[in-house]
Amino acid sequence: MFMLFTTPAAPKNGVKEGADTVINAIREGAQKSGTDFSYLLKTAKQESSLDPKAKATGSSATGLFQFVEQTWLKTLKDSGPQLGLSRYASAVVETKSGRLDVPDPAMRNEILKLRSDPKIASLMAGALTRSNAASLSDALGRKPDAADLYIAHVLGANGAAGLLRNSEIHPDT
Repeated sequence: MFMLFTTPAAPKNGVKEGADTVINAIREGAQKSGTDFSYLLKTAKQESSLDPKAKATGSSATGLFQFVEQTWLKTLKDSGPQLGLSRYASAVVETKSGRLDVPDPAMRNEILKLRSDPKIASLMAGALTRSNAASLSDALGRKPDAADLYIAHVLGANGAAGLLRNSEIHPDT
């Protein structure tokens, strides 16, 4: 009896084998949210190496795009209804302190687990990117490029706008 052993295929373009499902989810999310596929793909590679189950140590960041809880809840609350996620968006409430929360623990758990769903995470990343682009355009008086958008993904739109404005005023610092 002969046994045939095969070696795994080499990653294509630095992408792990089996990532086709994730890449297709990102493509679909880009199309549905009106966001650039290439930008979303690069962001997911940078943030999670295309691992939908990625979890940061030391923060609540989870999923392909490493959404922290508050950013996830805000994006869901703001953009979820337009993207077919009204059921979840309506469960998110703002507390007196201004934080976002989901009072029902089971629903909260369900909503936060969606960060690990490639399709929904890609939709939300697209929505966040569009929101960041609009905020940066207003703050900077110009269309943001991919690097600007990535800074906003990491720092938030306000943090990115401050950093970018400062770098334009003081380019040597």
